Amino acid sequence: MRACVFLGPTLPPSQARLPPGTLCRPPAAQGDVHRAIVRDGATAIAIVDGYFRQRPAVWHKEILWAMERGVPVLGAASMGALRAAELAPFGMLGIGRIFEAYRDGVLEPYAEEPFEDDDEVAVLHGPEETGYLALSESMVNIRCTLARAEEQGVIGRRSRDALVRRAKVAFYADRSYARLLAEAAEVPAEVSAGEQAALAAWLPGGRVDQKRADALDLLSRLAEVGSGTVPQGRFRLQRTLCWQEATAYARLDPEERMALDELRLTGEPYLRLKRAAAPRDLPSLLREHGEFQRLVVRGMAKAAALAGEPAPDRAEAPPDPLSLLRWHWARQGTAPPPDLDAWARSLDYPDAGAFLDTLLDEWLFLRDANDMP
Repeated sequence: MRACVFLGPTLPPSQARLPPGTLCRPPAAQGDVHRAIVRDGATAIAIVDGYFRQRPAVWHKEILWAMERGVPVLGAASMGALRAAELAPFGMLGIGRIFEAYRDGVLEPYAEEPFEDDDEVAVLHGPEETGYLALSESMVNIRCTLARAEEQGVIGRRSRDALVRRAKVAFYADRSYARLLAEAAEVPAEVSAGEQAALAAWLPGGRVDQKRADALDLLSRLAEVGSGTVPQGRFRLQRTLCWQEATAYARLDPEERMALDELRLTGEPYLRLKRAAAPRDLPSLLREHGEFQRLVVRGMAKAAALAGEPAPDRAEAPPDPLSLLRWHWARQGTAPPPDLDAWARSLDYPDAGAFLDTLLDEWLFLRDANDMP
């Protein structure tokens, strides 16, 4: 067995005890599962962490493709738990408390509140050279920590729920226990001063890292993969044109993908080039036209800027999707397409949501570079 595990801020690779021969990769993005199998010969996939903003998220269809080929796919803790909950009916194996909460729609003891939001597992983290150091706390860890504090009598249930509400309305990159305690001090009617002091003293030794615990559980289960106890998918995957183009894109090297990601934002110029060549040959055409290196340099600058992107200033909050689209089409000097989802797919995005994520990255990059029109 040659397993490939995607790790990041949940469990830094340096802290993971992996079975011999296991491939360790950064957080999964679109195409990475496909590449792990095609390029690296992986015979099992385990997803813990995954990108969701800086790069397109790991695609459901590439996971289905892997399972159809007989490659077992496991998920836990973060992006892995999300995808496992979505694809469990097809044979993806989910592991841990967070997966179970997404699958069942509830995280005990918060039975009255649906557990379904992606932001429950999202964190801000540093780049690879920092070991993907987590720079914020996940909402699901905060929930589990406050539930334990209430169980152990550190705080009451009313205070627990008040703190959860305050954490939930915060932007995911702003969440931390220090910020939560500071906010609690401003509203003693919700959390008494005695409870605040008790919680602050208890947190260093009592806090729960449920994401890490689930990730460790996943790694301990990898041994089962080779014994054949992990279910495999039984279905037929349709090889659509979109799938064929996406897998061709996945075979490109990182610089080639970066150049094409930048070109896709131009819309019609990308489509003209695409009509002139197969996806695998697009980088060659860009090199012939002298555009390849310029696009790579811009893409690298954007990736570096977004990796260190702080929480948005509330006075400069990102625009809503409709305003973002208006901004984009105004910059393009063209009318918006009648079918946004079809337009996004023509540019080789999985859907309109992925296209909007890319536009948001572009908006943040230009804002921070003081290059807004």
